[in-house]
Amino acid sequence: MIIALSGPSGIGKGYVKKQLLRLYPCIQELEWFTTRPLRTNEQVGGNRTNVSVSEFRHMADVGELVLIQNLFGYRYGLRMEDLLPTDDIKLTELHPDNISKALKINPAIIAIGFVTFDISLLHKRLTVIRKTESLVEIEKRVAMAEGEIRTILQQKSLFTSVVEITEARKHTVIEEVLAILTPHLPERKIAVSLKTQVGSVNLKTPLLLASGYITETPEFFKKAQPYGCSGMVTRSLKQHVPPDRSKITVPRYAVFGQDNMLNCEWGNEKPWTEWRDGGVHQVKDTGCPIIVSLSGRDLESCCALVKAFDKLNVDAYEINISCSHSGALHGNLNIDVLHLEELMKKVRNITKTPIWIKLSYSNLLFSMAGRAQELGADAIVCTNSIGPGMLIDVKTARSKLGIKGGGGGMTGKAIFPIALWCVHRLSQNLTIPVVGCGGIFTADDVVQMLMAGASAVQLYTAPALKGPTVFKHITAGLQKFLAENPQYASLADLVGLTLDSTKEHHFSSPRPVVIEEKCTGCGICIQSCAFDALTMIRRADRELLAVIADNCISCNACVGVCPPKFDAIKASF
Repeated sequence: MIIALSGPSGIGKGYVKKQLLRLYPCIQELEWFTTRPLRTNEQVGGNRTNVSVSEFRHMADVGELVLIQNLFGYRYGLRMEDLLPTDDIKLTELHPDNISKALKINPAIIAIGFVTFDISLLHKRLTVIRKTESLVEIEKRVAMAEGEIRTILQQKSLFTSVVEITEARKHTVIEEVLAILTPHLPERKIAVSLKTQVGSVNLKTPLLLASGYITETPEFFKKAQPYGCSGMVTRSLKQHVPPDRSKITVPRYAVFGQDNMLNCEWGNEKPWTEWRDGGVHQVKDTGCPIIVSLSGRDLESCCALVKAFDKLNVDAYEINISCSHSGALHGNLNIDVLHLEELMKKVRNITKTPIWIKLSYSNLLFSMAGRAQELGADAIVCTNSIGPGMLIDVKTARSKLGIKGGGGGMTGKAIFPIALWCVHRLSQNLTIPVVGCGGIFTADDVVQMLMAGASAVQLYTAPALKGPTVFKHITAGLQKFLAENPQYASLADLVGLTLDSTKEHHFSSPRPVVIEEKCTGCGICIQSCAFDALTMIRRADRELLAVIADNCISCNACVGVCPPKFDAIKASF
């Protein structure tokens, strides 16, 4: 369902939108693309993504953007896919001229128009209350208002309802809108909190920006923070960077499947002192915690940096001993228990700041984590990249990475199931918090990590490939999940929910269920069934329908292959 608010500038659409988002966390605000630069005091985020004129033109030319409009010298547009019918509840503002166009794309849009016959009310709101435009721009907006109101009244039949705004009724407008929307909205809930904590480190959301090249400086984090990223981990720092590791080999990424990659990032292009002299303060000024990542290879260097950063009151240290491609070249610390013991004894002895140890999947993971806990670690972060792995360009017979040996650490969706299992098993065996990392792209991934036992999660590949707005989509998804599952009062209620359910083998399970109204009869599930338990029948309307027979063994292959856009077969755990 899509709710569209329409009316002239200053009519109060923004206020109504803000209240709806507060009262119904499950509502997602549609994202507008615009060439308009940020106004004074306007922050990155919200419902707008600023793009260049050339980027906008390209998106429009390929049909990615629709409802394109020119306002005050700038262009605005919505993505076509965001306007299509959906089970989610979405909210946006639409110019009155775009209502009929939007309804042609999606006739189910609930359009609410706002009008006033007191134009002075708009002028007052724009100049006294909103105060975001220049006087010249305000006069232009007020001049356009009469025409916009006339359009709404002339096309009144297109609107679910038209609300008149007056000075006397301005405080009751949200109640009027709620009365219109209540039949279409779920039961109202108080806005849920996404707060969590890792030991003594408090987080506004469970989402942290993981260590990597995009955290060489605070800049990427500052773009991600308004979208729900609640803290960051710096690039793994070294006191002394060898000359051959002061620059990154090229190519550094080999991306495959759009959400997986090999990377060979290493070393530091900028000295650690840049974090000491300004970077730490920039992050702390946002009100978010900063976790300083340190290379655990050189023990003396690691201790020296701890002493330096302790003076800045950083929130925690993440000591990295698990880089897969570095380990292949310089020795795999991820399975070196003796090195871990020496590291922990030295570092724990000189600081009271929380120490997080970052490990990767290995056959010694659980013994390494257990020993770290015994020696005073405050949290375990898992998993780092896995590998190394390799990809070859068959046209040139060259490695797709520029690193010596051709191997890079594997990250992305492909390692998520491994990362999830690691977090689950670590949480079953440790008493200190676990921070999940590896292949997290969606709110569903985060919920799974929390249920597996993670107190928080770190993201790298998703923001590196899809940009900082990935945090916005995940945050909205988490709000929606809690709003739709009132049995959970907060994210804390999710942590570790799965821990007890995997202690025994299970030898029986109910068969999956075909949802008839969603099944299109495409037949993909038939091909996946190795036990001939799926057949097709014709319904009364002659359309095909998948039917699960009694010889089904509940392998759930059909559940996995049913296209997500249909989602017609559900598991019955």
